[in-house]
Amino acid sequence: MAMRSRDPRRTVREDSGVTQEKPGATEPERLKTDSLANGSPREDQPYGTRWDIPQVGVDVVEVERLRMQMERTPVFAERIFTSSERAYCERRNRGRMAHYAARFAAKEAVFKAFGTGWRGELRWTDVEVVPDALGAPRLRLRGAARRIAEGAGVTGASLSLSHSRDIAVAFVLLTVEAAPSLRAVARGAGT
Repeated sequence: MAMRSRDPRRTVREDSGVTQEKPGATEPERLKTDSLANGSPREDQPYGTRWDIPQVGVDVVEVERLRMQMERTPVFAERIFTSSERAYCERRNRGRMAHYAARFAAKEAVFKAFGTGWRGELRWTDVEVVPDALGAPRLRLRGAARRIAEGAGVTGASLSLSHSRDIAVAFVLLTVEAAPSLRAVARGAGT
């Protein structure tokens, strides 16, 4: 599987770790290659493109960097977190910044799983982390995030959060209903 490197003229082969030149490749060509490689929508694929495979997003946040950002920009928390997310984190007293960082990482991880990053009509508050009845974190999507998920055929979302005093990490798995051709292959695999 090819991955983009920081240098737009190079790709990194995941299976070999080899960097290969792509002379003359334009950005749309690279985006199209990316979208074919992982099945997620990119700029060349409009919202509503259905995925054939589950999508994964992971993000890591430094707690101290987020704390400094929130101190420098007082409205930052209001722009990024819903009122229920802020209330949840504020009840955590000493560890509140790690909880904020984990939720920020979850939002970034969802945007990465969408394959879009944060742009266009997506708002940070379109992705909300809410506790279930047992306190485990769950995702609630609304607005543009919900439209992207529905258009892509997302049937479920799993979220795992972890944090220490210094680092927070989020892992998101968006599941999709297998395409008819993939279901047929899966049924035939057991025979």
